Amino acid sequence: MEHQWHSTAMPRNYTDLSPHDFEILARDLLQAEFGVLMESFPKGRDGGVDIRLHRNGEESIIVQCKHSPGKTFPQIKSQLESEARKVAGRFSARYILVTSASITRANKAEIATMFSGVTLNEEDILGVDDIENLLKRHPEVETRNFKLWITSSAILDFLLNSELHRRSIRLAEKIVSRRRLYVHSEAFPAALQILEQHHVCVISGEPGIGKTTLAETLLVKLMTDHDWQPHIASGDISDIERVWNPGKRQVFLYDDFLGQNSLLDNLNKNEDSRLVQVVERVRKSDNKLLIMTTREYILRQAQQVYELLHQMPSLGEGKIILNLAHYTREQKARIFYNHVYFAELASGSRCSILTEKRYRNIVDHPNFNPRLIELVTSNFKELVTRSCCNGLVGRDQCDDSAVREVWVVNRGSWTMSCGC
Repeated sequence: MEHQWHSTAMPRNYTDLSPHDFEILARDLLQAEFGVLMESFPKGRDGGVDIRLHRNGEESIIVQCKHSPGKTFPQIKSQLESEARKVAGRFSARYILVTSASITRANKAEIATMFSGVTLNEEDILGVDDIENLLKRHPEVETRNFKLWITSSAILDFLLNSELHRRSIRLAEKIVSRRRLYVHSEAFPAALQILEQHHVCVISGEPGIGKTTLAETLLVKLMTDHDWQPHIASGDISDIERVWNPGKRQVFLYDDFLGQNSLLDNLNKNEDSRLVQVVERVRKSDNKLLIMTTREYILRQAQQVYELLHQMPSLGEGKIILNLAHYTREQKARIFYNHVYFAELASGSRCSILTEKRYRNIVDHPNFNPRLIELVTSNFKELVTRSCCNGLVGRDQCDDSAVREVWVVNRGSWTMSCGC
């Protein structure tokens, strides 16, 4: 069942979308508009095809995306002219051009003439204003592409002046600082649906899989679109009990509610009983929501050790549990791509990642972890400048505390050169 929580219209910020984020947004909007499933492709030399509709053995629609946020037609004209020369005479299918730049009606006429070598009509040239219009027509697309609204200027201003900021400055500022790195997944709409149906969502998964990131994003969504009061439980379940207000719409976030490493150090006396009571109380309330995160193996352990947790129907039957399984190879590639794209990294260092497709070794490495990727890429500028041409050497096995260098995987070890 599609949830009924829709986004509130507000200025959108396309600058914090990577080119791949923008392509996914364009694909989802066109799919919604045409009512068909369209294909998108990994980053690379696309030959003028970012998205397509392929039917009965032939391409019927070709889509090219040009991500140029904040720019106008004169600023992207030479890029479009180059693209027009490349695709001239190559496609007989309907051609659609989507750009995040601002273009006028006169600009569209000039672009259509420019692309006379393909079947590009003026109505198939979509600028940022057309994208805004499509988002109004299909609000469910913006809900799925949460990075679009979480990076909007209104959201950022709201976060830094919100009750969440007053209650948890560190959390609010962390969400703002990490906004560009988010990668879309189906877990977000799935979690919203669980909250709508059951009022409680337990996000479980292995360390570093993105449980807290998902929980924080849900919190922002509920605050900004639906005016829920946020409350962070930092100690135990009593944090929720103390602030419970029957007349207020409240959303509670309880991160690692069963502890980070073991149950033994976290659950206080009778906490399992109180936890069950709060969960059931939230489930029966129309103006309360509860988001909790835990490591999957600790959740299994808790259900074995604590009889009340084992007997709780919503937990035992999995109705309120969203398990974040291992990332797919494509998701890992998108996570790494976003971190590298937004890192302050010299072009030579980016080239070193592309050389011999070394990025594949990172994506396929058994120790791949978003938290680790974020740690090393956030220090790219400082470390590459300091160690230029000398190479940076790390370890095959590492944890968060051991990260001191920038790594690119090569032949089983973590190395990187700046390409000088």
